[in-house]
Amino acid sequence: MWQENGIVLCQTESSVQFPAIVSDGQDGAFIVWEDFRNANSDIALQHVSSTGELAFGEAATFICNATNSQSDVEIVPNGDHGAYIIWQDSRLGDYDIYGQYIGQDGSRLWTENGIAINHSENTQLTPAALVDEQGNCFIVWQDKRNHSWGDIYGQVVNTTGELLWPDEGIALATASGLEQDIPVVELISDGNFVTSWRDRRNETDYDIYIQKLNRDEHIVPVYIGDQNNKMSIDYQLVQNYPNPFNSSTLIRYTLAQKNNIELAIYNVLGEKIALLANGTQQAGSYTVNWDASGFSSGIYLCCLRAGNDIKVKRMLYLK
Repeated sequence: MWQENGIVLCQTESSVQFPAIVSDGQDGAFIVWEDFRNANSDIALQHVSSTGELAFGEAATFICNATNSQSDVEIVPNGDHGAYIIWQDSRLGDYDIYGQYIGQDGSRLWTENGIAINHSENTQLTPAALVDEQGNCFIVWQDKRNHSWGDIYGQVVNTTGELLWPDEGIALATASGLEQDIPVVELISDGNFVTSWRDRRNETDYDIYIQKLNRDEHIVPVYIGDQNNKMSIDYQLVQNYPNPFNSSTLIRYTLAQKNNIELAIYNVLGEKIALLANGTQQAGSYTVNWDASGFSSGIYLCCLRAGNDIKVKRMLYLK
């Protein structure tokens, strides 16, 4: 329909790579890519009409040309209202997750060079995104704030750039073992989000895991067994890190719904020696530090009680 062998969207003396494309809702398309004309990779955009006309000429336009590198760009359409552009960004040193929203004509509607979707400690990588029927963008990524091998976190942002979940995001997978990475995400017919990722919690080979989340930041309970005898898995106690540990260790747990909980430490005689959390807590992910410097070396039990259920993790303290 256009000229033989295609039309050039961007022509520079430097390299460009990894294009991503979506419809503009008007029979044309938005295309983004990594652009090296400024030495480090930036994020560039072109808008092409149904007739092949380039909105920004053969030089295209920059979505982000901040310092250091921007890469791994995703673009997701918002019907006929524009598109979200999401990428990993090292302008502050470690990679963080940034985003921009563009209008129907490709104009940038948020702050120049985008807004921070998440800039927690250490590194956030490989974002994936989708838009729900309300026009909000759900973003997931690999997150190394807790350890070097990475967890899966998520966030929702609206068209004005407002983060709809807590600024630090929501933990979707914080299993012990090795890395969780390369997340993908989809919106399913019941209106909830599902995200899937590569997972090496068994510390040998990779498996594929999936999680379901609703818009209220809640992990949707998973059920095991048949309909007549099903067991709800609505909270999780993660293995402490590090383990074995010296002096202190981090204990993480996740609640799928509001619950009355107790997080306590017991010795091998069954005596409660420390109470780390007690009372009603909202759905979400929590991290507690246990300082064991006043206790002797040995095996301890971390117990999370939620309602009438209890989960236990064995910990080894070595001075």
